[in-house]
Amino acid sequence: MLFSILLLLFSSSSHALTVTFHDPCEPRKVLGVKKWLKPYEQKSLGSITLESLDELKLDYIGAEKGIHTIQGTPVGEDALEIISREEMRAYGWCFHLDGKLLESYPDEVFLDKENKKIDWFFGFAHYIRGKWVSQCEPTSKTRTPFVCSKK
Repeated sequence: MLFSILLLLFSSSSHALTVTFHDPCEPRKVLGVKKWLKPYEQKSLGSITLESLDELKLDYIGAEKGIHTIQGTPVGEDALEIISREEMRAYGWCFHLDGKLLESYPDEVFLDKENKKIDWFFGFAHYIRGKWVSQCEPTSKTRTPFVCSKK
């Protein structure tokens, strides 16, 4: 009986997770929401992201697999900056989970009690002479005119 009560107490406790969305051009402009997750819930980072976007009433196009645009950020061919014949930047929404950039789609990442923070930011992958030299560099740090002059 005591074991059943303890199991119920521990399984019903939840933990807080903060989800933030950073403005592509203003490093200090951040919108966030706190989500409470129960230990037995199997939620993906993608589903938590969509819930958070809806809760914040942000205009977006996306799915659990990924976010295409938030608040009118460039998408598709409009998100490609051709700098020269040998150089370009491809823009899109990236995320950190607890400060780490993951090589997974949001619907493939399942959250657990250790996770504390999801940060979404608009970034770019940089391509030079046949090689991708970087990925998910935040545009809010560079305030690249390709994105920020269009706002």
